[in-house]
Amino acid sequence: MERISILAFESVARDFALGIMGVGGMVLSLGEDPVSFVKVTAIGLTLLAGFLGFRAYQASRRDIYESDVWINLQAHERPPLRVAEPMIAQAVVQSAGRLGMVSVRLALIAWALEVSLGLSSVFA
Repeated sequence: MERISILAFESVARDFALGIMGVGGMVLSLGEDPVSFVKVTAIGLTLLAGFLGFRAYQASRRDIYESDVWINLQAHERPPLRVAEPMIAQAVVQSAGRLGMVSVRLALIAWALEVSLGLSSVFA
């Protein structure tokens, strides 16, 4: 179970890192002033959180033979199929939930900063 959890976290963390790199690319190309910079960051992190939520939703519906966890398990590490399927799904859901909450927290910070910057420019 420990190896499955590690592989599931690595799989989801790779998607999270690619999403963060995508958000960074969007910010660097679209952020012209501080307000738009923070707004693009907030939108990108919100979309990343939605993607990770979809990844968690998809975990139990995905064919186990196509999952990154099953592919990266060596033959002697693989439990029986009917045992492995719920274990892998649970590990992916937990990992996606954990990193999804990181993305949600960062998005909330970015949205709060965007609102405060927008209000400060209105009242300035």
